[in-house]
Parts: sequence; structure tokens; C-alpha cells
Amino acid sequence: LEVTGTALTDVLDLSDLLEVSGNLNIWDNAALTYVDGLYSLRSVGGWMSLYNNGLEGIDGFFSLSTVGGYLYIGHNDALPQLRGLSHLSSVGGDLNLSSNAVLADVDALTALESVGGDLWIEENAALENLDGLAALTSVGGELNIASNASLGQIDGLANLTSVGGGLLIYDHTALTQIDGLAALTSVG
Repeated sequence: LEVTGTALTDVLDLSDLLEVSGNLNIWDNAALTYVDGLYSLRSVGGWMSLYNNGLEGIDGFFSLSTVGGYLYIGHNDALPQLRGLSHLSSVGGDLNLSSNAVLADVDALTALESVGGDLWIEENAALENLDGLAALTSVGGELNIASNASLGQIDGLANLTSVGGGLLIYDHTALTQIDGLAALTSVG
């Protein structure tokens, strides 16, 4: 399912959609501010990408619990939070949260327990903390937290015990400690 380059302001007519067995791509829709019509969607079997839209909220994804492939949320300059992802418990591939200019928190990700691939959180200038990742226990690939200018602490990673790949934390002018990684027992 792909919604690309449209003048839509909301995706309203997909309220009966429960599953996308392949990929879900919502790209380059400058006028798209909400995705409320996807409120019944429970799973995406492939990858899911929300890229370069006018999104102000993603509350319409509140039933989504799994993404089998990667989940990419990037370059959504008006997206302040991820509230619609409060039931997301696993991402089978990579999770990439990048270049969302006003994203202030990831508090909605409280159900997320595992990321099968890499976890990238980078260039989210307003992001202050990672408190919403408190349920996260494992990252199968690399953990890369980079260039989040307002990030002051990473205590939300306090239950993270294993990272299968490398661990990179760099270019954070407000970050003064990394106590949130105290439970980490294994890094690839």
C-alpha cells in the first residue's frame, strides 16, 4: 500500500483495513497532516515508512502492534510526538527515527520490547529524552543515537540488556551522562 505525492490531508477511507501483508509507504505528501483512517490496522508484514509528510499526528496507528520489517519515520517536520504507536510491541527489522524537527519525545513507544535490526535515533533536534523506550530489552543490530541536540538523558533505556551490533552515541551537546545503559550486559 503506497500513498505518495498526493494532496490528501487525511487518510480517511481505510478504516476496515486490519493488516498489510507487504509494505506500507506514506511518502512526500506535504498536505497530509493525519492518518486517522488507519485506526484498525494491527500489523504490517513488511516495512513501513512515514517519510517527508506534513504529519502533525499519527494517532490513527493506535491499533498497530507489529511491523515485520523496518519502520522508518523521518523528515516529518511538523510531527511533535508518536502517540499513535502506543501498542507497538515489536519491529522485526530496523527502527529509524530521523530528522523529525519538532519530535520532542518518544513517550508513545512504551509497549516496544524488541527491535530485530538496528535502532537509529538521529537528528531529531527537539528530542529531550528516550523515556518512552522503558520496555525495550533488546536491539538485534546496531544502536545508534546521534545528533539529537536537545537530548539531555537516555534513562529510558534502563531495561536494555543486549545490543547485537555496535553501540554508538555521539554529537549530543546536552547529554551529560549515560546512566540509562546500566543494565546493558551484551554489545555485539
